[in-house]
Amino acid sequence: MPLEYRKVISRFLQMEPALIDAKHFSPQSRPRFFWGNIPGLFTPLPPHLLNSEHSIAPCLVLPSRQPATDQVGCVTTSRNSLRQGRLSLSPVVMDGQGDVMWITEIEQMFGLPRHYNRPSAAWALRGASSCWGRAWSAPVVRHILSSLTPFFSGASSDTSSAA
Repeated sequence: MPLEYRKVISRFLQMEPALIDAKHFSPQSRPRFFWGNIPGLFTPLPPHLLNSEHSIAPCLVLPSRQPATDQVGCVTTSRNSLRQGRLSLSPVVMDGQGDVMWITEIEQMFGLPRHYNRPSAAWALRGASSCWGRAWSAPVVRHILSSLTPFFSGASSDTSSAA
């Protein structure tokens, strides 16, 4: 995000954002700014998260697909973001050839179940990359919202009792 945009948002919200990178929760580097008043949002990540390493290997669908790298860069709306770095290296090797990650593999990398979007053939990779380029990483959101658990742990799910 350009500094100019971040300053405008911070000015209107009267606060600075927290920067959280999905690389601490998944095999994707995806630094994002979060503004909010959720308890713990600005607390530094604990060492076990800062030192954790994740691999794309568990996300790969077939045994014939092998990781060419452990982590991938940020998936954006550009189809080229599925390739890695300036050299456009493929993050996956299949049958001796470089390949990009498949939609179901990207879904899993974002912390969602496979076939979460159930894309049609027409939607395919173009629509998926547009969707994922704008998405939040579910493990990051889960981490941010986990601090709210104590506020709801005593809440009753039984709404049928009469007063």
